[in-house]
Amino acid sequence: NCDLVVNLGSTMALDFAILDKPAVFVAYAPQGWQPQDSWNIDDVYRLPHFETVHRLQPVYWARSKEELIANVMRALERPHEKHQSRFEWVQTISKPPLDLASQRCAQALIEIAEMDEKA
Repeated sequence: NCDLVVNLGSTMALDFAILDKPAVFVAYAPQGWQPQDSWNIDDVYRLPHFETVHRLQPVYWARSKEELIANVMRALERPHEKHQSRFEWVQTISKPPLDLASQRCAQALIEIAEMDEKA
């Protein structure tokens, strides 16, 4: 029931892309935020699984409070602006058909359990 998601590097953006809804990634440290365990926000987006996000640009990036406000408004006003890149991202990251994902997970768990029994 949401028109968009705003988060910091979460797979929620992919969940929303599956529904063809926009996402805004927070890419700045809000005032008062303290890095934990020597991590900072830039480190999050350098992780390998963000490569397709950087390449396809299926999300809006907010690198400041002002950009956050502007990108939320832009995404709400033009929800289909990044439609094609969201579609390509879902196709790249997810194995279609999506409605069979639970069955594929269950089958993979069965195969893993069978491998353990043979070992």
